[in-house]
Amino acid sequence: MKILIVNGYGKCLKGFRSSEHYKQIIKDLLTGKKEMIDTELEFFIADRDTIDDFLYEIDSSFVRIECGKMFDSIDLIFFEGDANLRPWSPNAYKFLILLRMCMRSNKILFASSFAMQGLVFLIASNIECQISIINGLNGSQLGDLSKIKKSMNEIRMSDYFLDNVTGDLYSFNYDTGEWVGKGNAGLHSRRAAEEFKTIGKYIVKAPQYKVQRMKEIDQLYVSKENEVVCSLRKNSMHNYLFYDLPFEFVVPFKNSWDVHPFNFVNPKKTFQTMADCEKGPLVICISDNIVATQFSIRTKYKDTIQMLRNFMGYQLTKLCSGRAQTIPIEIASIKHNDNAMDIYLEQLSRSKYSNQKTIKFNVITEFHHAGFAAKKSNQLDVVVNNAIGKKKFKQTQQKLNPKDLDQLLLYNHSPQFQQNQQQDADRKPSIYSAQPNHYEEKTQTFQKTNLEIIQILHPSIDATIFTQNKPFWVPGYLSQFRLQKSQMSKKQNTTSEDGPSNTNILTEFKQNTTPRMPRTSSQPHFRVIQKDKWMTNKNFQV
Repeated sequence: MKILIVNGYGKCLKGFRSSEHYKQIIKDLLTGKKEMIDTELEFFIADRDTIDDFLYEIDSSFVRIECGKMFDSIDLIFFEGDANLRPWSPNAYKFLILLRMCMRSNKILFASSFAMQGLVFLIASNIECQISIINGLNGSQLGDLSKIKKSMNEIRMSDYFLDNVTGDLYSFNYDTGEWVGKGNAGLHSRRAAEEFKTIGKYIVKAPQYKVQRMKEIDQLYVSKENEVVCSLRKNSMHNYLFYDLPFEFVVPFKNSWDVHPFNFVNPKKTFQTMADCEKGPLVICISDNIVATQFSIRTKYKDTIQMLRNFMGYQLTKLCSGRAQTIPIEIASIKHNDNAMDIYLEQLSRSKYSNQKTIKFNVITEFHHAGFAAKKSNQLDVVVNNAIGKKKFKQTQQKLNPKDLDQLLLYNHSPQFQQNQQQDADRKPSIYSAQPNHYEEKTQTFQKTNLEIIQILHPSIDATIFTQNKPFWVPGYLSQFRLQKSQMSKKQNTTSEDGPSNTNILTEFKQNTTPRMPRTSSQPHFRVIQKDKWMTNKNFQV
């Protein structure tokens, strides 16, 4: 049996100790199981640098088939990482690919700490590619959208703005020039959500009523700031994970970002909350093979060890009996390549028969679960966009302060600045300079006739055949002629104020350049530049 242990901690002394402690716990629990008496165990240890041998994804650069077969040969995967590592961090890119592969192939996975946040982020955002957060890994509030220093040309399709209060992801719309909410990350910053005058009061978990106990001996006390009381959900009390566990127990809680409720975007990517605390969910179940916990597994907290022991016993029994339904990653990558059309067609097929009345098929005669969470209509609410904020924000361009602008203009007209510009212009480039010399290309006007062009294209033709030798029109020549004519008219307008002799040249130029109109067509009204008046064809005189 092959077991993969993924180390998601950083390369420091504290991370090394945490990873070694986690490996030792897994090895001790597996060797103590009665199912593993006659079974040979082979452990694989992978971190951020050595995990490439197990990654296979068609949409990424990891496309080696040998790595996909190596991943298929793994029976159990245990993944734990730093609680304060963000799923959208560049350091977590390979870890997200591994988690996405486990969800596609339904691989047996026990994820804790960072790994749970990565799974929640993949389910909530439904993003299948690498993204970059332009306002920092910890995000910021919506008021900081105006402080973005990037211009519109520098913003890419993979750039997102993260609101750390609600967890919304905003992308830039190039057509309207606005920041539009595209989805939710499923996580929020606890410190930002608890601030005053924010929408975070609707994001944090609402307080629940609990029956006051008579005896103080049964109450649990938290002795540290990084501890919290984990409470089981009543509809999951009889789950195999919580065998020999009390209804409430203390667990470590070192993360600064919490999971909040959100609507699912993809009906194939959902999870169920099995235990939570006053901050949010702590234990979730994605499928029968994938379980994730917000806390890390430590020997100091015996209840966390018991939960991991229950998971191992249940999954090893499934493996020995052949009931572990996993899919090869090559087939799962093609089959699970979801797009918007597949989800849309599935929603249409569901809504097609939702309004029809059924007589015998959808009648529920008994409840399959006990507790206050039992409902007849326990269906998932799947939406297209699960972003909390629906507003759009315009991209604002940064402007200089009027005082700074005046100082800049004064400096440009100062003699010191002009002297520096003159020195830069007179400076000769060094022969050892690595920068190439740039020369400005001057636009050449087209001055060839039709006879010259024909002789260039067909040298064998006799030149005596063509009697007329007129300038030939080519594409682009007309615009150059209009530009020269407008520049000439501007110069003549400026020089017309010096003496009356230039007015005759101007009127003569206007007569030569105006096109001839046929006799049948009516002559339109036009304006003479000399007098700046509207004149008709009757009272016009040159």
